[in-house]
Amino acid sequence: DWMLVNGWYKPHHTMLKGVFQKWRFVNGASHRYLGFNVPDACEAWAIASDGVYYETPRKQDFIALSLGARMDVLISCTEDAKLESEEPDWYTTNQYAHIFGSDPGFYEHYFMT
Repeated sequence: DWMLVNGWYKPHHTMLKGVFQKWRFVNGASHRYLGFNVPDACEAWAIASDGVYYETPRKQDFIALSLGARMDVLISCTEDAKLESEEPDWYTTNQYAHIFGSDPGFYEHYFMT
């Protein structure tokens, strides 16, 4: 059970200081919720969800996507940052285990840590 990001397993991405990038998150999984942590050195602003643009951007510290959901996000970092995908810990335990059990179907993606 593993996830791909743009066709890559455990990808990495370098963010340059002060440069805004627009990312479109899409949860194409049929049975997993996705969660993305925004690092302390970065800011993320949601500008649209499922193709509907917000009147004003919404600051995000954590980006959660349900099945089939999409979110457009502007991301900028205050320092150069290398963002890496890490192996999820949901196989055994995670912060949602007390709610959903040991295999909640929630894929904590930590791509932005």
